[in-house]
Amino acid sequence: NVSTGFKIKLNNTKVKLRSDFHGIRLRGTVVLTKLKTNSSNAEERIVDTNILPHLDSVSRFTYILFLNLQDLYNFTFDFEVTESWGYLNPQGGGHDGMVGQLERGEI
Repeated sequence: NVSTGFKIKLNNTKVKLRSDFHGIRLRGTVVLTKLKTNSSNAEERIVDTNILPHLDSVSRFTYILFLNLQDLYNFTFDFEVTESWGYLNPQGGGHDGMVGQLERGEI
């Protein structure tokens, strides 16, 4: 009402409310500069630690972390694989790799 203003009664703590993303779909990119994949085997090659475990270890760790976080926080992570972090195209037209995907609004 006008005299008391807008009031909301929260049944959960702020921490509990922030732990549920309500199934939102997040888009992202996994940068693999050394480990070669294609669209059909990307996830398998990223998570398999027997396949060249020393290559792109930070990107692989981050991807596996997101797999666990999506279950914990109720969201879905859709990813694309690129081979570059993003370098300026010398002919103009922006960047390649992850930075280019950000510029173009793909992720």
